[in-house]
Amino acid sequence: MAKAGFRIEGTLRCSTWVCGSFVDEVVLGLLAHEWAV
Repeated sequence: MAKAGFRIEGTLRCSTWVCGSFVDEVVLGLLAHEWAV
C-alpha cells in the first residue's frame, strides 16, 4: 500500500476475530492532497 501513497497510522492489536482467533489490524491513512489520480 506504500506504493499507492498510504501510510501506517496505527495498529489495533487483537481487535478482530478471524477463523477462531484474534488478529491485529493495521490502520492506513492517505490525505486528500496526497491523492494522485
